[in-house]
Amino acid sequence: MQKSVGAAFFLSLAIFVTLPGCAPDPTAESAVGLMSVDAAKESREIFDRTGGKWEALTAADKARLIEVNGKSEQKAKQTWDIMANPNRGAMPSSQSQ
Repeated sequence: MQKSVGAAFFLSLAIFVTLPGCAPDPTAESAVGLMSVDAAKESREIFDRTGGKWEALTAADKARLIEVNGKSEQKAKQTWDIMANPNRGAMPSSQSQ
């Protein structure tokens, strides 16, 4: 039972992840809130330059981070949090089986 539920979950996830990439309209990507590869790389470069410390952002870096994250400081902070805490959604290894 658990295997079929898990398989259904991953199948649903795979469909959810791949369908936005099939959209004929390039603006559809931004409509669903996905980040472009270039924006993700730039966000990561800024993150690495500051050592992962939001407080260490220069005004220019903060402005650029907000710009590449849909001109939203909230999205920029969410992206930052994901980079700072990459394993927060991971299941403990004792429960992974």
